[in-house]
Amino acid sequence: MIGKMDEYLIHQSETTIDHVVSTDVNWQDRFYFNLLDRKGTFAATLGYGVFPNRNIGAGFLRIAHDKKVYAVNFSKELNCDREDIRAGSLAVDVVEPLRKWHLSLEEKELGVSLDLEFTGRSAPYEFKHIYHRKNNRVMWNQVHYTQAGAYTGKLNVAGKKITDLYGIRDRSWGMRDMEEIDLWIWMSVNFGDYWLTAWQSEYADGRVICSDGALTRDGSFGSMPLVMETHDFRFESGSRIPSAATYILKDVEGKTIEVQAKTVGTVFHPFTPGLIDLRDPDKLKQLDNTSPIFGLVQEFKVGKDVGYGITECLVGGGSEQYKDNWRPVAAAGVTSGTDSKR
Repeated sequence: MIGKMDEYLIHQSETTIDHVVSTDVNWQDRFYFNLLDRKGTFAATLGYGVFPNRNIGAGFLRIAHDKKVYAVNFSKELNCDREDIRAGSLAVDVVEPLRKWHLSLEEKELGVSLDLEFTGRSAPYEFKHIYHRKNNRVMWNQVHYTQAGAYTGKLNVAGKKITDLYGIRDRSWGMRDMEEIDLWIWMSVNFGDYWLTAWQSEYADGRVICSDGALTRDGSFGSMPLVMETHDFRFESGSRIPSAATYILKDVEGKTIEVQAKTVGTVFHPFTPGLIDLRDPDKLKQLDNTSPIFGLVQEFKVGKDVGYGITECLVGGGSEQYKDNWRPVAAAGVTSGTDSKR
């Protein structure tokens, strides 16, 4: 069916824009933002994606603040419209491609509103194309790029103004079947004059599916590609949420960067929307025990450099390396800032 975007010179297949080359229901075109203050006391993730083979657009907001989780979901039928990035109260606009985005929403029942502009601090970093088969079926065929930046504007949560925010955004399109991925670890962190992004996806037995990343400095210095050579998470007794971690990253010349991280908060991704008070030990335990994916708000150290960011962990398929803490969790309906089910 012809839609508004068909008027633009952007076709990439021999059909209208509402059809993509793949017929897989997991094909997606989406974005993700994380937002943090510079004290490590506030964190949020926001995302939206279109799934043409399901005829839906779907978004989410998850906030961790004052020992509470604020969860909002957004959805709509696409009906050939991939230009208008709106669902419910969520509205997003590309102000300046590859540099500025505008985000807004208002959820009065939860006491959450935002009107923010994200500006990139340097050019985006494009990850290597991911293509992976499992049992003779393509389970991952996707392109990503990420960009660090800062936010200006207004954000209010429960009557409190949150200011001086920064974070990293992700842009992706292609096919990914979340239920076929056992483990991934995605680290995104801002430092004073550079930012780090690195991720690794593995089978439960530790075999690596993909590993990629970069250290990107401000200005015209460009990006230094990295891979995640090792990760070592430490846990408090009885918890699935790591309290600390060590990441060893390696550049193309074989030099290593040691990153020490301390967890200062967690952005849980509950399936249902609403407000969850984590001061209730039963509710905290339930999220801890059942969440197949969560964002670790961490303080990172590289030598004397200190920064804050989020490490997103998908642990639905379990991990032999962390078998005492990350056992398989039912993956049906897995949700995150980067998946296809929200």
